[in-house]
Amino acid sequence: MFVKFRPARVRDLGECLGCLRDGFAYDDQGREALLEMWSELLASGAANGAVMEDVSEPLGRRIVFFCFKVFVGDEYVRFLKSEAGPMVGAQVLTAWLKGASPCLSASQIRKANSGGGVNILVLNSGLPERMWGSDQLRYLVDRIGEFSCYFTSGYRCKELLEEFYTDFEYQWAAGAGFRVRTRYGKFLDRRDLPEWDGREWAPVLYGVTAEEAAASAGTLASMMFGYQEPRFFFRRCEQELLVEALLGETDETLAASLGVAAVTVRKRWDSIYCRVAERAPELLSREAGGYGTSRVTEKKRLLLSYLRQHLEELRPAEAPGKAPEKDGLNTAAPRVFRLSKGQKIPVPPSR
Repeated sequence: MFVKFRPARVRDLGECLGCLRDGFAYDDQGREALLEMWSELLASGAANGAVMEDVSEPLGRRIVFFCFKVFVGDEYVRFLKSEAGPMVGAQVLTAWLKGASPCLSASQIRKANSGGGVNILVLNSGLPERMWGSDQLRYLVDRIGEFSCYFTSGYRCKELLEEFYTDFEYQWAAGAGFRVRTRYGKFLDRRDLPEWDGREWAPVLYGVTAEEAAASAGTLASMMFGYQEPRFFFRRCEQELLVEALLGETDETLAASLGVAAVTVRKRWDSIYCRVAERAPELLSREAGGYGTSRVTEKKRLLLSYLRQHLEELRPAEAPGKAPEKDGLNTAAPRVFRLSKGQKIPVPPSR
């Protein structure tokens, strides 16, 4: 097994659908609608999606874990913790189909992350059925902490919420520093819980606030909540490049994964270096160069070394005095459900 992390792409979503932990909550039409929602949120910058893949496996079987996060307002957080029933992913999907999505748009996320902070909701996540009970399960679970830190740290996060379903998951959540928010007592008769894949599933909503994380030193939660003010305010397209460059991608593979020409990758790097040179020239100091290393290679090494410790530079934020980037997400229009917008995403059979 050779595992790598990377941001999720629309083409991954059909395979991710086969990894759902809460798959029992969706019929076939619901699963297709979920793909449509994921696609819109991901393409518009309104979601944080990431996959863990085993590159030694053939295409179509590489994803061994995925996580899809969205951002919601304070009122919706209160609703989830005190009034909502279980299956938060299915509830968000139902609201989205009615044109009443609780998910913040990309511009709303940037504004909140530059102001009072954001609330992060793990909408869906999971791993393929073949991983349960396999020799690799423990290895994957151990990597999930590193994976979660990379794709969650750096936000000005007020609260993180996630629903868990089994004893194994409850133990993991407690060890990570999460606290129980609700067991849905007024909605669930725990003598009649759903069974799926031979296991009993009992939804429990867990969460952790910035204050709770700070009081839980050494836990995964405490590591995910680190935040500093960004210095560079990179554009979204520049952040997308840097996220993958930090994961070891070359310029050639960056061009392929981002779907752009090699010259576009070079132009984005030039723009990034200019911005850093203007605001923090010491990061690209010539005196820091190594023997036998090209200037471009050394600049990249120095910058990436800094960014590994400053993931806030890779998160959405509004630069002071600058007009915000536009987004095309319309959260107010009811959806007439259709699977494709120019392409068809394969839907694996429900289990």
